[in-house]
This record gives sequence, C-alpha cells and structure tokens, in this order.
Amino acid sequence: MLKLLSVVFKNIQKFIKDKSFLFAFLTLSQIICVIAIMLACCIFDNANRSERIIKEGNTQFNFVLTGHDDIEVYTDGEGRYYIGDGKELSEEEIEELENSKYPDGYFSKYSTYKDFKVKMNELIQFLGDDYESFSFFGAFNDTRGSLSFSSGPPSEGIQKELKEFDESTDHILRLDPEVYEEVFGKIVKVGDKVDLYGTEYTVAITEQNVALLNIPYAVVEDDFKIISVWAHTKSICSAERCDEIKRKIQELFELNDDKVYPPEPRQLQELQNVNLAYGVTAAVILMLLLNISRIYMYVLSCRKKSLAVMSICGADKARLFAVYMIELMASLIVTFIIGAVLFHMLILPPMAELYPNFLKFISPRVYITVFGLYVIVALIIISLTVSNFITKSSAEMERRGK
Repeated sequence: MLKLLSVVFKNIQKFIKDKSFLFAFLTLSQIICVIAIMLACCIFDNANRSERIIKEGNTQFNFVLTGHDDIEVYTDGEGRYYIGDGKELSEEEIEELENSKYPDGYFSKYSTYKDFKVKMNELIQFLGDDYESFSFFGAFNDTRGSLSFSSGPPSEGIQKELKEFDESTDHILRLDPEVYEEVFGKIVKVGDKVDLYGTEYTVAITEQNVALLNIPYAVVEDDFKIISVWAHTKSICSAERCDEIKRKIQELFELNDDKVYPPEPRQLQELQNVNLAYGVTAAVILMLLLNISRIYMYVLSCRKKSLAVMSICGADKARLFAVYMIELMASLIVTFIIGAVLFHMLILPPMAELYPNFLKFISPRVYITVFGLYVIVALIIISLTVSNFITKSSAEMERRGK
C-alpha cells in the first residue's frame, strides 16, 4: 500500500513539474465545478421552497358564509371606536352596538354549525381520498360583539400537544393571554377557568400569536355561527379540478361566486422556467465533468511509456487502475475542499442577501452529500477513461507512445 501511495505521490509531483499550466487548469476546472454544483443545489432548494409554498396554496379552498353588514365599525387602535361616517362612538353606543344582532341575511343559510356540518360532510364525501382537513373561524352567537373562535377536526402532521388539544372533548381553550387580557380582566394562565357566554372553559394552552380563541372541534355547539372555512385537499389541484370543487362548494352552501376562493394553479410558464433551469444546470455540470475527464485522458496519453514500463515490470490492471484512481481521488478531495471553502466564504454571503433560503439549506450534511455524489459521478466518468488505456497491452501503448 505504501509503495502504491509512493507511486501516486511521484506521479502528482511529476505532473506539477512537467505540466504546471495543465495542472493549474485542471485544478481550477474542478474548483469551478464544485462551486457550480453547490450553487445549483442552493438554487434547486430555493425553487422547491417556493414550489412548496405554492403547493400549500394549491390545496386550500376558502369560502365565506357571511354577507355584508349595514353598519361599518372600526377602531383607531387606541381604544376609540368610530362608525362608518367617522363619528366617534361613546361607551354606551359601543355596548349597545355589540349587543345588537347582525341584520337579516348577514349569515348564510348554512352558517349555523348544526346545518354547516351536514353540508361539510357532503363536501368531504365529494373529495373522497383527496380530502386532507378543514378548519374554520366562527362566533359564539349572532351578536356583533361576540368573540370569535377557530376550530377544526384533528389533522395529521401537527405537534402532539396540538393534536391532543384538537381531539379533546373537554371545554378547553388555546389562546394568547395578552390579547384577551381586557376580555377576561387579567392575564390568564394554564389551568385558569373562564366563563364564555354561560359555559365554563379551562385554559389548556397559552401561546403567543394564536389566531383568535382556539377550541376543540368536539365542543363546538350547534348554535355557534360559522364565518369562514378553509378546506384542504391532499393533492395539488389542476385548473379543471379547482373549478369542479369550487362549483361543488357553491352548490352545497348556496354561495355566490365572490364568496368562494379556490387556489390559483401554478402557471405553466413558471414550471417550464424551473425545469429549464434544472436541465441547463445539469448539462453544465455534466459538461464540466466530461471536460475534466478529457483532460485526464490527455494526462494519461503523456504517461503511456511509464504505464507500459509498469505493466512490463509486473503491475496488473487492478494495480494500475488503483494508482490513477487514488491520484484522482486525492485531486478531487483537495479541490472539493478548496471549492467548498470559496463557495461558503465568497459566493454564499452575497447570494444569501438575494435568496435568504440559501442559509437555511446549507449545512455540513449538504456538503457531505454533495461531496459523495460528486465523487461517485466523477469516478464513474473518469474510470471509464482510465480503463480505456489500461485494457490495452503494454506493447501497444509503448509503440504508440514513440
């Protein structure tokens, strides 16, 4: 083994001494190849992250079960409430408004949960195996001042704690304590009991940035009002499938076109651009590796005499192959390390300013994986080149080398 390594080391020394420009060119080609591969991997990951965001949108159908309120009320964020004409409301007017009911027709025919769940079950049956999950926003009653809540059946792929919450049959709450400090008169903690419209709930989870009050699906009462619904399919919907599901939602819940919001399918041109980027990058990387292989072929052609001498001296094909493969491996390892360091130090920082996801993607595991694939592909290509020379007889190589 030591003799084999000695031969490899002498070959590299002779290569550097006799063909210094070629050695520099070969090293630079390998470094550029490594940088190109790392950059391509980052671009692929960034494109796929965008695709996943689009995919999430492509599986979500939102529809609204409420109409237009004839009274427009808004706040300036400092405790002052105004009506549509800009008049500030007094505390008495605010209390009266909050206790008033929405006008007739504000809630759709299937806004009441008792009626909603029947139609929702029909929609689930229509989706069949493609059904993933659904959730909704609702109100505890039909008054303007009613608190809103969110709920939905348990779904797969969520944290264990949240799944246990969704599966619970107890009157429990998940909320942001600071948001509801004014409602409950204090910052509630886990285990605290609060009264909501005559029903006692226990605070089970406190968490920042929770949308509305979250209650288990099993405790949603029949007279609760459903405001907005999000239904998810498992697969990405084509334009035709989106239209089909949208029409079914309109039919089941008797909604106008402007109350149903299907996902927007990904544009064909966008998909073509991404696929084109994949193809061009793969072609460039393959071309770089093939060029490196051609350079090694030239290097080997300059060593025909030495190869013939080793063959005559008793070196078999396996040993000759090992000599050049070890030499290649040493070159690949060194140039990959240099290329990876240059990429990480010089290329990644400015690219990360344009594409922040690059920093989320790059890790030691990525470098190791890319190195493994790079070496495997390079070895396959170049081993074919080496084998092409070694399989020839020593006499033939000696004759052609003169």
